[in-house]
Amino acid sequence: AALLIEEHYDEICDELWYIYTSEENRRARLKQSRGYSDEKISEIEERMMSEDFVRCHSSFLVNFFYVKACTKKKLILKNGQVIDISRSYWGKAEKEYVQWVKKAIG
Repeated sequence: AALLIEEHYDEICDELWYIYTSEENRRARLKQSRGYSDEKISEIEERMMSEDFVRCHSSFLVNFFYVKACTKKKLILKNGQVIDISRSYWGKAEKEYVQWVKKAIG
């Protein structure tokens, strides 16, 4: 798809109805260009085993260094982005954040 656009498709086509690429191709390009991985988040979490990161949702590992505030249900990042903490992680995320802040200050 990117090749079509980069190579001036409008010079070889009168109309462009759609562009399609398979999920397999998209994944391969993301791995190559952005360092994406097929690893499960739980595998990444185990491998990192750092006090600086917390699992707060089935889809998120967050680096505490970039957290501005933590409530029972949300992590607010320094850039303003809000990440919900799923119910199963409420207590754990909040507790680990408090411990991390104490360690960072002390």
